[in-house]
Amino acid sequence: MRLNESKVKVLKPFLDHPQEEFYLSQIKRQVGLSLDTVHRSLRFWKEKGVLRCRPVGRMKLYCLNRCELTDIMRKLLEVEYG
Repeated sequence: MRLNESKVKVLKPFLDHPQEEFYLSQIKRQVGLSLDTVHRSLRFWKEKGVLRCRPVGRMKLYCLNRCELTDIMRKLLEVEYG
């Protein structure tokens, strides 16, 4: 599956603030996309190993996976070019 603008928009806050954790609603507000689109994009990045999440009560906090930048770039290139 190729990257689309929504997936890139959702990933940007994590790359801008790699030490922070975000709730789904925070990302939605920051990127201006629908809740469903943000949820799908977060799930996509989580499945690719770029993001991870942890439950906090009934919600989930998402953060950048603590891997090397080169690993993240490799994963992005794999997604984009197979």
